[in-house]
Amino acid sequence: MLALGLVVAVPGCKRLRQRGPASDETLPAGADPAARRLGPASADPRIYSETRTYMGTLFRVVIALRGDPKTKAGRQSLAESRRRAVDAARGAFAEVVRLEALFSSYQESSAIGRINAAATRKPTRWVKVDQEVFNLILRSKKLSHRMKGAFDITFGPLARLYRPPARGKAARVPTAAKLRAALRLVGSKNILLDYDRVAVRLARPSMRIGLGAIAKGYAVDAAAAVLKSMGHTAFIVDGGGDLYVMGRHPDRRWRVGIKDPYKPSTYFATLPVQGMAVVTSGNYERYFMHEGVRYHHILDPRTGRPADKLASVTVTAPKATLADALATGIFVLGPVDGIEVAKSFPGVQVLAVTTAGKVIMTPGIAKVVKYRAPTPPPK
Repeated sequence: MLALGLVVAVPGCKRLRQRGPASDETLPAGADPAARRLGPASADPRIYSETRTYMGTLFRVVIALRGDPKTKAGRQSLAESRRRAVDAARGAFAEVVRLEALFSSYQESSAIGRINAAATRKPTRWVKVDQEVFNLILRSKKLSHRMKGAFDITFGPLARLYRPPARGKAARVPTAAKLRAALRLVGSKNILLDYDRVAVRLARPSMRIGLGAIAKGYAVDAAAAVLKSMGHTAFIVDGGGDLYVMGRHPDRRWRVGIKDPYKPSTYFATLPVQGMAVVTSGNYERYFMHEGVRYHHILDPRTGRPADKLASVTVTAPKATLADALATGIFVLGPVDGIEVAKSFPGVQVLAVTTAGKVIMTPGIAKVVKYRAPTPPPK
Protein backbone atom coordinates (compact mmCIF):
# COMPACT_ATOMS: atom_id res chain seq x y z
CA MET A 1 0.00 0.00 0.00
CA LEU A 2 1.05 3.52 -0.34
CA ALA A 3 0.96 6.65 1.72
CA LEU A 4 0.81 10.27 0.77
CA GLY A 5 3.94 10.70 2.79
CA LEU A 6 4.58 7.01 3.30
CA VAL A 7 6.24 5.56 6.36
CA VAL A 8 8.42 2.46 6.62
CA ALA A 9 9.77 0.73 9.74
CA VAL A 10 12.46 -1.87 10.35
CA PRO A 11 13.16 -3.89 13.50
CA GLY A 12 16.33 -4.12 15.50
CA CYS A 13 18.97 -2.11 13.64
CA LYS A 14 21.84 -0.37 15.42
CA ARG A 15 21.07 2.85 13.56
CA LEU A 16 17.68 3.02 15.24
CA ARG A 17 15.65 6.19 14.73
CA GLN A 18 13.38 6.63 17.72
CA ARG A 19 10.73 8.66 15.98
CA GLY A 20 8.28 6.27 14.32
CA PRO A 21 5.94 7.09 11.45
CA ALA A 22 2.74 8.97 12.10
CA SER A 23 -0.18 6.67 11.33
CA ASP A 24 -2.37 9.44 9.95
CA GLU A 25 0.27 10.19 7.30
CA THR A 26 0.87 6.66 6.17
CA LEU A 27 -0.59 3.70 4.34
CA PRO A 28 1.58 0.59 4.48
CA ALA A 29 3.10 -1.35 1.62
CA GLY A 30 1.84 -4.90 1.52
CA ALA A 31 -1.04 -4.39 3.95
CA ASP A 32 -4.49 -5.90 4.02
CA PRO A 33 -6.49 -4.08 1.31
CA ALA A 34 -9.58 -4.05 3.51
CA ALA A 35 -7.74 -1.86 6.02
CA ARG A 36 -6.76 0.82 3.53
CA ARG A 37 -7.76 4.38 4.00
CA LEU A 38 -6.50 7.80 3.10
CA GLY A 39 -5.40 10.12 5.85
CA PRO A 40 -5.70 13.93 5.94
CA ALA A 41 -3.47 14.19 2.88
CA SER A 42 -6.43 13.05 0.76
CA ALA A 43 -8.09 16.44 1.41
CA ASP A 44 -5.17 18.27 -0.20
CA PRO A 45 -6.54 20.00 -3.36
CA ARG A 46 -3.15 19.40 -4.98
CA ILE A 47 -3.66 15.63 -4.88
CA TYR A 48 -6.02 13.54 -7.01
CA SER A 49 -6.74 10.00 -5.78
CA GLU A 50 -9.01 7.29 -7.13
CA THR A 51 -9.43 3.68 -5.98
CA ARG A 52 -11.05 0.72 -7.73
CA THR A 53 -11.19 -3.04 -7.16
CA TYR A 54 -9.34 -5.31 -9.58
CA MET A 55 -7.41 -8.59 -9.36
CA GLY A 56 -9.07 -9.34 -6.02
CA THR A 57 -7.59 -6.27 -4.36
CA LEU A 58 -7.68 -2.47 -4.38
CA PHE A 59 -5.84 -0.50 -7.04
CA ARG A 60 -5.23 3.17 -6.32
CA VAL A 61 -3.87 5.94 -8.50
CA VAL A 62 -2.60 9.08 -6.75
CA ILE A 63 -1.50 12.02 -8.89
CA ALA A 64 0.15 15.25 -7.75
CA LEU A 65 -1.55 18.15 -9.50
CA ARG A 66 -0.02 21.37 -10.77
CA GLY A 67 -1.23 24.67 -9.42
CA ASP A 68 -1.55 26.84 -6.33
CA PRO A 69 -4.95 26.87 -4.56
CA LYS A 70 -4.12 30.28 -3.06
CA THR A 71 -4.30 32.19 -6.35
CA LYS A 72 -6.93 32.48 -9.08
CA ALA A 73 -4.51 31.44 -11.80
CA GLY A 74 -3.29 28.60 -9.62
CA ARG A 75 -6.81 27.34 -9.03
CA GLN A 76 -7.47 27.39 -12.77
CA SER A 77 -4.29 25.41 -13.29
CA LEU A 78 -5.36 22.91 -10.63
CA ALA A 79 -8.75 22.47 -12.30
CA GLU A 80 -7.16 21.71 -15.66
CA SER A 81 -4.60 19.42 -14.02
CA ARG A 82 -7.39 17.56 -12.23
CA ARG A 83 -9.26 17.07 -15.52
CA ARG A 84 -6.13 15.55 -17.03
CA ALA A 85 -5.64 13.39 -13.94
CA VAL A 86 -9.17 11.98 -14.22
CA ASP A 87 -8.55 11.01 -17.84
CA ALA A 88 -5.16 9.51 -16.99
CA ALA A 89 -6.51 7.46 -14.08
CA ARG A 90 -9.28 6.15 -16.32
CA GLY A 91 -6.68 5.04 -18.84
CA ALA A 92 -4.51 3.43 -16.16
CA PHE A 93 -7.45 1.47 -14.74
CA ALA A 94 -8.48 0.35 -18.23
CA GLU A 95 -5.02 -1.16 -18.64
CA VAL A 96 -5.41 -3.08 -15.37
CA VAL A 97 -8.79 -4.40 -16.57
CA ARG A 98 -7.18 -5.58 -19.81
CA LEU A 99 -4.41 -7.39 -17.96
CA GLU A 100 -6.77 -9.00 -15.47
CA ALA A 101 -8.64 -10.56 -18.40
CA LEU A 102 -5.33 -12.04 -19.62
CA PHE A 103 -3.75 -13.20 -16.38
CA SER A 104 -6.55 -14.14 -13.98
CA SER A 105 -6.57 -17.80 -12.98
CA TYR A 106 -10.17 -17.39 -11.81
CA GLN A 107 -11.56 -16.53 -15.24
CA GLU A 108 -12.00 -19.57 -17.46
CA SER A 109 -11.75 -17.39 -20.57
CA SER A 110 -8.38 -15.89 -19.60
CA ALA A 111 -5.14 -17.23 -21.07
CA ILE A 112 -4.16 -18.66 -17.69
CA GLY A 113 -7.59 -20.20 -17.24
CA ARG A 114 -7.33 -21.89 -20.65
CA ILE A 115 -3.81 -23.18 -19.92
CA ASN A 116 -4.97 -24.70 -16.64
CA ALA A 117 -8.08 -26.22 -18.25
CA ALA A 118 -5.90 -27.83 -20.94
CA ALA A 119 -3.96 -29.60 -18.16
CA THR A 120 -7.04 -31.33 -16.77
CA ARG A 121 -6.96 -33.87 -19.60
CA LYS A 122 -4.58 -36.71 -20.46
CA PRO A 123 -2.53 -35.94 -22.40
CA THR A 124 -2.32 -32.24 -21.62
CA ARG A 125 -2.74 -29.88 -24.57
CA TRP A 126 -0.94 -26.88 -26.02
CA VAL A 127 -2.68 -23.49 -25.73
CA LYS A 128 -1.88 -20.58 -28.00
CA VAL A 129 -1.60 -17.31 -26.07
CA ASP A 130 -0.89 -13.64 -26.65
CA GLN A 131 2.79 -12.76 -26.86
CA GLU A 132 2.39 -10.67 -23.69
CA VAL A 133 1.20 -13.70 -21.71
CA PHE A 134 3.93 -15.89 -23.20
CA ASN A 135 6.59 -13.34 -22.26
CA LEU A 136 5.44 -13.05 -18.62
CA ILE A 137 5.36 -16.84 -18.22
CA LEU A 138 8.84 -17.05 -19.75
CA ARG A 139 10.08 -14.35 -17.40
CA SER A 140 8.55 -16.20 -14.45
CA LYS A 141 10.39 -19.38 -15.43
CA LYS A 142 13.69 -17.50 -15.64
CA LEU A 143 13.12 -15.83 -12.27
CA SER A 144 12.29 -19.20 -10.74
CA HIS A 145 15.63 -20.53 -11.96
CA ARG A 146 17.54 -17.55 -10.59
CA MET A 147 15.79 -17.87 -7.23
CA LYS A 148 16.53 -21.61 -6.95
CA GLY A 149 12.84 -22.53 -7.17
CA ALA A 150 11.80 -20.30 -4.26
CA PHE A 151 9.56 -18.37 -6.66
CA ASP A 152 7.39 -20.64 -8.78
CA ILE A 153 4.11 -19.91 -10.57
CA THR A 154 3.08 -23.60 -10.46
CA PHE A 155 2.53 -23.55 -6.67
CA GLY A 156 -1.30 -23.62 -7.05
CA PRO A 157 -1.81 -27.26 -5.95
CA LEU A 158 0.03 -26.43 -2.71
CA ALA A 159 -1.99 -23.27 -2.04
CA ARG A 160 -5.21 -25.30 -2.15
CA LEU A 161 -3.99 -27.34 0.83
CA TYR A 162 -3.65 -24.30 3.09
CA ARG A 163 -6.96 -22.56 2.65
CA PRO A 164 -8.12 -20.88 5.87
CA PRO A 165 -10.96 -22.79 7.54
CA ALA A 166 -14.53 -21.70 7.02
CA ARG A 167 -16.19 -19.92 9.92
CA GLY A 168 -16.94 -22.38 12.69
CA LYS A 169 -14.73 -25.07 11.17
CA ALA A 170 -11.51 -26.39 12.71
CA ALA A 171 -8.25 -25.55 10.97
CA ARG A 172 -6.54 -28.40 9.16
CA VAL A 173 -3.02 -28.77 7.84
CA PRO A 174 -2.18 -31.12 4.98
CA THR A 175 -0.85 -34.59 5.65
CA ALA A 176 2.57 -35.64 4.41
CA ALA A 177 0.91 -37.77 1.73
CA LYS A 178 -1.10 -34.83 0.39
CA LEU A 179 2.01 -32.66 0.36
CA ARG A 180 3.94 -35.26 -1.62
CA ALA A 181 1.11 -35.54 -4.14
CA ALA A 182 0.90 -31.76 -4.57
CA LEU A 183 4.67 -31.35 -4.87
CA ARG A 184 4.66 -33.69 -7.87
CA LEU A 185 2.64 -31.02 -9.67
CA VAL A 186 4.98 -28.15 -8.78
CA GLY A 187 7.97 -27.06 -10.82
CA SER A 188 8.45 -24.42 -13.52
CA LYS A 189 10.56 -26.85 -15.53
CA ASN A 190 7.27 -28.58 -16.40
CA ILE A 191 5.91 -25.45 -18.09
CA LEU A 192 6.62 -26.12 -21.77
CA LEU A 193 6.94 -23.24 -24.23
CA ASP A 194 6.63 -23.32 -28.01
CA TYR A 195 8.36 -20.19 -29.27
CA ASP A 196 7.25 -20.66 -32.88
CA ARG A 197 3.56 -21.07 -32.20
CA VAL A 198 3.59 -18.85 -29.07
CA ALA A 199 1.94 -21.62 -27.10
CA VAL A 200 2.12 -23.03 -23.57
CA ARG A 201 1.55 -26.53 -22.20
CA LEU A 202 1.71 -27.90 -18.67
CA ALA A 203 3.55 -31.22 -18.85
CA ARG A 204 1.71 -33.00 -16.04
CA PRO A 205 -2.06 -33.46 -15.74
CA SER A 206 -3.65 -31.45 -12.89
CA MET A 207 -0.82 -28.91 -12.86
CA ARG A 208 -1.90 -25.30 -12.48
CA ILE A 209 -0.19 -21.97 -12.88
CA GLY A 210 -1.04 -18.73 -11.15
CA LEU A 211 0.59 -15.36 -11.69
CA GLY A 212 -0.52 -13.86 -8.38
CA ALA A 213 3.06 -13.23 -7.24
CA ILE A 214 4.02 -11.27 -10.38
CA ALA A 215 0.93 -10.14 -12.30
CA LYS A 216 -0.04 -7.41 -9.83
CA GLY A 217 3.41 -5.89 -10.15
CA TYR A 218 3.16 -6.16 -13.93
CA ALA A 219 -0.20 -4.38 -13.86
CA VAL A 220 1.24 -1.63 -11.65
CA ASP A 221 4.07 -1.08 -14.15
CA ALA A 222 1.60 -1.00 -17.04
CA ALA A 223 -0.64 1.52 -15.28
CA ALA A 224 2.38 3.68 -14.48
CA ALA A 225 3.39 3.58 -18.15
CA VAL A 226 -0.05 4.91 -19.09
CA LEU A 227 0.28 7.81 -16.64
CA LYS A 228 3.74 8.64 -17.98
CA SER A 229 2.51 8.53 -21.58
CA MET A 230 -0.17 11.09 -20.68
CA GLY A 231 2.41 13.52 -19.34
CA HIS A 232 2.22 12.89 -15.59
CA THR A 233 5.53 13.01 -13.75
CA ALA A 234 4.48 12.81 -10.06
CA PHE A 235 2.22 9.94 -9.03
CA ILE A 236 1.84 6.66 -7.18
CA VAL A 237 0.22 3.49 -8.50
CA ASP A 238 -0.73 1.10 -5.70
CA GLY A 239 -1.89 -2.39 -6.63
CA GLY A 240 -2.76 -4.14 -3.40
CA GLY A 241 0.49 -3.11 -1.76
CA ASP A 242 2.64 -3.27 -4.89
CA LEU A 243 3.74 0.32 -5.48
CA TYR A 244 5.34 2.30 -8.23
CA VAL A 245 6.32 5.82 -7.17
CA MET A 246 7.23 8.62 -9.59
CA GLY A 247 8.30 12.20 -8.92
CA ARG A 248 7.42 14.03 -5.72
CA HIS A 249 4.56 15.05 -3.49
CA PRO A 250 3.98 18.81 -3.91
CA ASP A 251 5.80 19.47 -0.62
CA ARG A 252 8.25 16.59 -0.21
CA ARG A 253 9.38 13.24 -1.50
CA TRP A 254 6.81 10.48 -1.32
CA ARG A 255 7.33 8.17 1.66
CA VAL A 256 6.38 4.50 1.83
CA GLY A 257 5.20 2.83 5.02
CA ILE A 258 5.99 -0.74 6.10
CA LYS A 259 3.86 -2.56 8.65
CA ASP A 260 5.25 -3.92 11.88
CA PRO A 261 5.02 -7.69 11.19
CA TYR A 262 4.15 -8.54 14.79
CA LYS A 263 1.79 -5.62 15.26
CA PRO A 264 0.46 -4.93 11.76
CA SER A 265 -1.89 -2.19 12.93
CA THR A 266 1.23 0.00 13.24
CA TYR A 267 4.17 0.90 11.02
CA PHE A 268 7.77 0.63 12.03
CA ALA A 269 9.67 2.32 9.20
CA THR A 270 9.47 5.06 6.56
CA LEU A 271 11.30 5.07 3.27
CA PRO A 272 11.56 8.05 0.91
CA VAL A 273 10.91 6.81 -2.61
CA GLN A 274 11.20 8.33 -6.07
CA GLY A 275 11.28 6.68 -9.47
CA MET A 276 11.07 3.09 -8.23
CA ALA A 277 8.80 0.26 -7.13
CA VAL A 278 8.29 -0.94 -3.56
CA VAL A 279 6.69 -4.27 -2.61
CA THR A 280 6.30 -5.91 0.81
CA SER A 281 5.44 -9.53 1.61
CA GLY A 282 4.63 -10.58 5.17
CA ASN A 283 3.47 -13.59 7.12
CA TYR A 284 0.75 -11.45 8.76
CA GLU A 285 -1.28 -10.81 5.61
CA ARG A 286 -3.21 -14.09 5.23
CA TYR A 287 -2.85 -16.90 7.71
CA PHE A 288 -4.54 -19.21 10.18
CA MET A 289 -3.37 -20.68 13.48
CA HIS A 290 -3.28 -24.40 14.25
CA GLU A 291 -1.94 -25.80 17.51
CA GLY A 292 0.00 -22.61 18.14
CA VAL A 293 1.63 -22.56 14.69
CA ARG A 294 1.02 -19.82 12.11
CA TYR A 295 0.24 -21.17 8.64
CA HIS A 296 0.49 -18.29 6.18
CA HIS A 297 0.06 -17.97 2.43
CA ILE A 298 3.73 -17.65 1.38
CA LEU A 299 4.68 -21.25 0.69
CA ASP A 300 8.05 -22.73 -0.15
CA PRO A 301 7.43 -24.48 -3.51
CA ARG A 302 10.32 -26.84 -2.76
CA THR A 303 8.92 -28.21 0.51
CA GLY A 304 5.23 -27.39 0.33
CA ARG A 305 5.28 -25.70 3.72
CA PRO A 306 4.98 -22.04 4.75
CA ALA A 307 8.35 -20.27 4.64
CA ASP A 308 9.59 -19.90 8.21
CA LYS A 309 12.74 -17.75 8.23
CA LEU A 310 11.32 -14.26 7.66
CA ALA A 311 8.31 -12.34 8.94
CA SER A 312 8.47 -9.49 6.42
CA VAL A 313 10.40 -8.55 3.27
CA THR A 314 10.37 -5.19 1.52
CA VAL A 315 11.98 -4.91 -1.90
CA THR A 316 12.70 -1.76 -3.89
CA ALA A 317 13.46 -2.20 -7.59
CA PRO A 318 13.28 -0.28 -10.88
CA LYS A 319 10.02 -2.08 -11.78
CA ALA A 320 7.15 -3.49 -9.74
CA THR A 321 7.10 -6.72 -11.79
CA LEU A 322 10.57 -7.61 -10.51
CA ALA A 323 9.93 -6.33 -6.98
CA ASP A 324 6.74 -8.41 -6.75
CA ALA A 325 8.48 -11.66 -7.68
CA LEU A 326 11.56 -10.93 -5.57
CA ALA A 327 9.52 -10.13 -2.46
CA THR A 328 8.04 -13.63 -2.59
CA GLY A 329 11.25 -15.41 -3.58
CA ILE A 330 13.40 -13.69 -0.96
CA PHE A 331 10.80 -14.38 1.72
CA VAL A 332 11.07 -18.08 0.90
CA LEU A 333 14.86 -18.13 0.57
CA GLY A 334 15.41 -16.45 3.91
CA PRO A 335 17.82 -13.70 4.96
CA VAL A 336 21.13 -15.18 3.80
CA ASP A 337 20.29 -16.70 0.42
CA GLY A 338 17.65 -14.05 -0.23
CA ILE A 339 20.04 -11.14 0.16
CA GLU A 340 22.60 -12.90 -2.06
CA VAL A 341 20.02 -13.34 -4.80
CA ALA A 342 18.94 -9.70 -4.49
CA LYS A 343 22.52 -8.57 -5.06
CA SER A 344 22.47 -10.19 -8.51
CA PHE A 345 19.72 -7.80 -9.68
CA PRO A 346 20.87 -4.24 -10.50
CA GLY A 347 19.03 -1.51 -8.62
CA VAL A 348 17.43 -3.85 -6.06
CA GLN A 349 17.46 -3.15 -2.32
CA VAL A 350 15.98 -5.24 0.51
CA LEU A 351 14.76 -4.68 4.06
CA ALA A 352 13.82 -7.86 5.91
CA VAL A 353 12.61 -8.81 9.38
CA THR A 354 13.41 -12.32 10.55
CA THR A 355 11.01 -14.44 12.58
CA ALA A 356 13.33 -13.76 15.52
CA GLY A 357 12.75 -10.01 15.11
CA LYS A 358 16.15 -9.14 13.64
CA VAL A 359 16.30 -6.45 10.95
CA ILE A 360 18.46 -7.02 7.89
CA MET A 361 19.02 -4.41 5.19
CA THR A 362 21.09 -3.92 2.09
CA PRO A 363 23.31 -0.79 2.19
CA GLY A 364 21.15 1.31 -0.13
CA ILE A 365 18.09 1.12 2.11
CA ALA A 366 20.11 1.45 5.31
CA LYS A 367 21.25 4.91 4.18
CA VAL A 368 17.76 6.38 3.89
CA VAL A 369 15.28 4.41 6.00
CA LYS A 370 13.84 5.82 9.23
CA TYR A 371 12.48 3.31 11.66
CA ARG A 372 11.92 2.18 15.20
CA ALA A 373 12.37 -1.32 16.57
CA PRO A 374 9.45 -3.55 15.60
CA THR A 375 7.34 -5.40 18.10
CA PRO A 376 9.19 -8.46 19.43
CA PRO A 377 7.87 -11.79 18.10
CA PRO A 378 5.66 -13.81 20.45
CA LYS A 379 7.47 -16.42 22.53
